[in-house]
Amino acid sequence: MTNVSVGHYWDALILHLSLPTEVLKTGTEWRILMEMDDSTFQGHLRLTKPQFHFFLDKLEIIRPQNVDIKKVIMLLWYLWYLSNQNSFRELSDKFDISHGAAHNAIVEMLDTTCELASTFIIWPSECEKRGNAVVFHRKCGIHNILDDLPGEPDLFSSKE
Repeated sequence: MTNVSVGHYWDALILHLSLPTEVLKTGTEWRILMEMDDSTFQGHLRLTKPQFHFFLDKLEIIRPQNVDIKKVIMLLWYLWYLSNQNSFRELSDKFDISHGAAHNAIVEMLDTTCELASTFIIWPSECEKRGNAVVFHRKCGIHNILDDLPGEPDLFSSKE
Protein backbone atom coordinates (compact mmCIF):
# COMPACT_ATOMS: atom_id res chain seq x y z
CA MET A 1 0.00 0.00 0.00
CA THR A 2 2.84 2.36 0.78
CA ASN A 3 4.35 1.70 -2.62
CA VAL A 4 1.09 2.60 -4.29
CA SER A 5 0.79 5.92 -2.44
CA VAL A 6 4.45 6.75 -3.20
CA GLY A 7 3.78 5.89 -6.83
CA HIS A 8 0.76 8.18 -6.87
CA TYR A 9 2.86 10.90 -5.25
CA TRP A 10 5.52 10.66 -7.96
CA ASP A 11 2.91 10.55 -10.71
CA ALA A 12 1.27 13.68 -9.29
CA LEU A 13 4.65 15.41 -8.95
CA ILE A 14 5.67 14.58 -12.53
CA LEU A 15 2.29 15.76 -13.78
CA HIS A 16 2.64 18.99 -11.78
CA LEU A 17 6.17 19.63 -13.08
CA SER A 18 5.14 18.97 -16.67
CA LEU A 19 2.31 21.50 -16.60
CA PRO A 20 3.27 24.86 -18.07
CA THR A 21 3.60 27.49 -15.36
CA GLU A 22 3.45 31.20 -15.92
CA VAL A 23 6.22 33.13 -14.23
CA LEU A 24 5.14 36.65 -13.38
CA LYS A 25 7.83 39.09 -14.41
CA THR A 26 7.67 42.83 -13.98
CA GLY A 27 7.99 43.34 -17.74
CA THR A 28 4.57 41.91 -18.41
CA GLU A 29 3.11 43.78 -15.45
CA TRP A 30 5.34 46.87 -15.32
CA ARG A 31 2.38 48.94 -14.15
CA ILE A 32 2.82 47.26 -10.75
CA LEU A 33 5.83 49.52 -10.22
CA MET A 34 3.77 52.61 -10.96
CA GLU A 35 1.05 51.49 -8.54
CA MET A 36 3.43 51.14 -5.58
CA ASP A 37 3.09 53.58 -2.73
CA ASP A 38 5.69 56.37 -2.84
CA SER A 39 7.86 54.87 -0.10
CA THR A 40 8.12 51.47 -1.82
CA PHE A 41 8.62 53.11 -5.21
CA GLN A 42 11.45 55.23 -3.81
CA GLY A 43 12.95 52.21 -2.08
CA HIS A 44 13.24 50.35 -5.39
CA LEU A 45 14.02 53.17 -7.81
CA ARG A 46 15.67 55.78 -5.52
CA LEU A 47 13.32 58.53 -6.77
CA THR A 48 9.96 59.66 -5.49
CA LYS A 49 7.06 59.50 -7.91
CA PRO A 50 7.07 63.32 -8.38
CA GLN A 51 10.80 63.15 -9.19
CA PHE A 52 10.11 60.28 -11.61
CA HIS A 53 7.44 62.33 -13.38
CA PHE A 54 9.75 65.37 -13.47
CA PHE A 55 12.41 63.23 -15.17
CA LEU A 56 9.76 61.85 -17.53
CA ASP A 57 8.70 65.41 -18.46
CA LYS A 58 12.34 66.23 -19.25
CA LEU A 59 12.50 63.18 -21.52
CA GLU A 60 9.42 64.45 -23.35
CA ILE A 61 11.26 67.68 -24.15
CA ILE A 62 14.49 66.08 -25.31
CA ARG A 63 13.10 62.96 -27.03
CA PRO A 64 9.58 63.81 -28.25
CA GLN A 65 9.66 61.15 -31.00
CA ASN A 66 9.36 58.23 -28.56
CA VAL A 67 5.96 56.85 -27.64
CA ASP A 68 4.90 57.87 -24.11
CA ILE A 69 4.52 54.32 -22.82
CA LYS A 70 7.95 53.42 -24.16
CA LYS A 71 9.48 56.33 -22.23
CA VAL A 72 7.86 55.21 -18.98
CA ILE A 73 9.09 51.65 -19.41
CA MET A 74 12.59 52.71 -20.48
CA LEU A 75 12.87 55.06 -17.51
CA LEU A 76 11.75 52.27 -15.17
CA TRP A 77 14.36 49.91 -16.68
CA TYR A 78 17.05 52.59 -16.42
CA LEU A 79 16.29 53.55 -12.83
CA TRP A 80 16.04 49.91 -11.80
CA TYR A 81 19.41 49.24 -13.45
CA LEU A 82 21.10 52.18 -11.70
CA SER A 83 19.37 51.73 -8.35
CA ASN A 84 19.86 48.00 -7.97
CA GLN A 85 23.14 47.54 -9.85
CA ASN A 86 21.73 44.63 -11.82
CA SER A 87 23.43 43.12 -14.86
CA PHE A 88 21.76 43.28 -18.26
CA ARG A 89 20.89 39.60 -17.79
CA GLU A 90 19.12 40.32 -14.49
CA LEU A 91 17.39 43.33 -16.04
CA SER A 92 16.19 41.29 -19.00
CA ASP A 93 14.91 38.56 -16.66
CA LYS A 94 13.20 41.05 -14.36
CA PHE A 95 11.43 42.96 -17.13
CA ASP A 96 11.07 40.10 -19.62
CA ILE A 97 13.07 41.78 -22.38
CA SER A 98 16.04 40.64 -24.45
CA HIS A 99 19.61 41.39 -23.35
CA GLY A 100 20.05 43.59 -26.43
CA ALA A 101 16.90 45.59 -25.73
CA ALA A 102 18.02 46.12 -22.13
CA HIS A 103 21.46 47.25 -23.27
CA ASN A 104 20.13 49.59 -25.95
CA ALA A 105 17.59 51.16 -23.57
CA ILE A 106 20.21 51.78 -20.88
CA VAL A 107 22.68 53.28 -23.38
CA GLU A 108 19.96 55.55 -24.80
CA MET A 109 18.92 56.66 -21.32
CA LEU A 110 22.55 57.30 -20.32
CA ASP A 111 22.99 59.49 -23.42
CA THR A 112 19.79 61.33 -22.59
CA THR A 113 20.83 61.82 -18.97
CA CYS A 114 24.12 63.33 -20.18
CA GLU A 115 22.17 65.70 -22.43
CA LEU A 116 20.01 66.68 -19.46
CA ALA A 117 22.94 67.08 -17.04
CA SER A 118 22.77 70.88 -17.07
CA THR A 119 19.13 70.63 -15.97
CA PHE A 120 20.09 68.70 -12.84
CA ILE A 121 23.61 69.97 -12.11
CA ILE A 122 24.00 73.70 -11.62
CA TRP A 123 27.48 74.89 -10.71
CA PRO A 124 27.66 77.92 -8.41
CA SER A 125 28.80 81.28 -9.77
CA GLU A 126 31.98 82.92 -8.46
CA CYS A 127 29.89 85.08 -6.14
CA GLU A 128 28.00 82.04 -4.78
CA LYS A 129 31.27 80.15 -4.25
CA ARG A 130 32.75 83.03 -2.25
CA GLY A 131 29.55 83.39 -0.21
CA ASN A 132 29.52 79.65 0.54
CA ALA A 133 33.18 79.84 1.58
CA VAL A 134 32.40 82.65 4.04
CA VAL A 135 29.49 80.71 5.55
CA PHE A 136 31.62 77.56 5.76
CA HIS A 137 34.42 79.53 7.46
CA ARG A 138 31.99 80.95 10.03
CA LYS A 139 30.59 77.51 10.85
CA CYS A 140 33.77 75.43 10.72
CA GLY A 141 36.64 77.89 11.11
CA ILE A 142 38.49 76.57 8.05
CA HIS A 143 40.10 79.23 5.81
CA ASN A 144 40.78 79.19 2.07
CA ILE A 145 38.50 76.28 1.17
CA LEU A 146 38.25 77.52 -2.43
CA ASP A 147 41.98 77.00 -2.91
CA ASP A 148 41.51 73.30 -3.61
CA LEU A 149 38.76 73.78 -6.18
CA PRO A 150 39.55 73.45 -9.90
CA GLY A 151 40.22 76.80 -11.49
CA GLU A 152 41.06 78.48 -8.19
CA PRO A 153 44.58 79.69 -7.35
CA ASP A 154 46.56 77.31 -5.15
CA LEU A 155 47.34 79.39 -2.06
CA PHE A 156 48.63 76.37 -0.15
CA SER A 157 51.57 75.80 -2.47
CA SER A 158 53.70 78.43 -0.72
CA LYS A 159 52.81 77.13 2.76
CA GLU A 160 54.79 74.51 4.65
